[in-house]
Amino acid sequence: MLVSLLQRSVSGAIFIIAIVVIRAIAINKLPKRTFTVLWALALFRLLVPFSIPSIFSVHTLIRHGSFGMAYSGTKTDHIISDILQTHFASVEGTEMQQAYNRAFAFDGSFIWCIGMIIFAVYFGISYLRFRGEFRTALPVCNEYVKQWLREHPLKRPLSIRQSDRVFAPLTYGIFHPVILMPSNTDWENTKQLKFIFMHEYVHVCRFDTAMKLIMTAALCIHWFNPAVFVMYILFSRDMELACDECVVRQFGETSRSAYALMLIDMEAEKSKLFPLSSNFSKNAVEERIIAIMKNKKTNVVTMIVACFIVIGAAGIFATSEAASVDHKETVSEGLPQEESQSEGNTEDSETVANRGQRILDAYEEHGLHYDKSKGAYFYDGKRVRQLYDNRGVDADLLVEGSSSGRSWTVSSSWDPEGEIDVYSVRDFDETDETGYAKLEGFRVATREEFVANAQRHTYSYQEVKK
Repeated sequence: MLVSLLQRSVSGAIFIIAIVVIRAIAINKLPKRTFTVLWALALFRLLVPFSIPSIFSVHTLIRHGSFGMAYSGTKTDHIISDILQTHFASVEGTEMQQAYNRAFAFDGSFIWCIGMIIFAVYFGISYLRFRGEFRTALPVCNEYVKQWLREHPLKRPLSIRQSDRVFAPLTYGIFHPVILMPSNTDWENTKQLKFIFMHEYVHVCRFDTAMKLIMTAALCIHWFNPAVFVMYILFSRDMELACDECVVRQFGETSRSAYALMLIDMEAEKSKLFPLSSNFSKNAVEERIIAIMKNKKTNVVTMIVACFIVIGAAGIFATSEAASVDHKETVSEGLPQEESQSEGNTEDSETVANRGQRILDAYEEHGLHYDKSKGAYFYDGKRVRQLYDNRGVDADLLVEGSSSGRSWTVSSSWDPEGEIDVYSVRDFDETDETGYAKLEGFRVATREEFVANAQRHTYSYQEVKK
């Protein structure tokens, strides 16, 4: 199922909030690797333009809850993204009105593109500047370093260098990783060096620099989403915590105190932002020390709980709403939803299907097409946001003796990705083969109507929620 950028961003924000809650509750109770996996899943949700429908998805639960049922008249793939998009539409509408008066069409994608370019340029320049500084680093000629590199071989060429431009150890590079040390490092303190090298070695083995690169790309794409900034910061912290945990496990529980003291000793002035590198001593040192001292051996129970949380979170937050299978919707596919929910309509499914097809055929004759693959209407080549069709009196229902009050059929549909609103034009003095007022064509809403519809749609949703 293809998912728009805004839908991915909103769904990702929900996932991020869930991870933040889980993290606050269980940061020192579960393996730290659990949280880096959760952040990777959230990253996948933000960047991949499709999703897997699931009946366990939070979007399915919202859709079929009492809150979602009240809002079922609106046809969207993701209700929460619809809320956000209609809110944007109401805000955007005022600017569009002003721009329209100046004969300039406002395009929200233009603003998004400008923001993405600004962030990409910022991180790109930062990376190139620091990369240039890193290249001035000198190789370390030390017997301990040479021996350590021999004992820790990699398929990728790993080197250890030193520079007076950094204040704390860090790792950069993906295909040719480098452990960069401050020039004032005490090379005789091998006890401290083994901790530092092992920490950075874990970063290299786990391709954390590549993950940081992808995370930075997500930040550039979803720059308008505050939750992504939270993810970026917490992912960096959890990446460090996971490496700390691995080092303590490697050297044994007795190394916790020495390792924590080393972190305290190395806490100097904060280094600048290195978007594509992994810092040994960056931020939240206090959190790292607490996590180290509370570190416990991973047992079967904690592993099972961690796997359950990861699988459960993926199933609930990384998936999309499951497609609902409803007979009424099937026989009237392509019609505005109210048509299949008409209170006065007591016809059997075959009659409803035939009537629905005749209505769609009439739409086609007047230039309104329904694309089943996209689940959307198109008029004059433009995607329809709102279709409003007042069909008038249903002659068949009047013959059956139904009250005239229920015979008036007004149906509409809402597609947050649409760019125009369309109204039906009917002759209420005549009826056609569908039994409704004769369809003469459609008209596109004016700019004022377009803005008013967005505001009315948002207001109507707020009233339903109350």
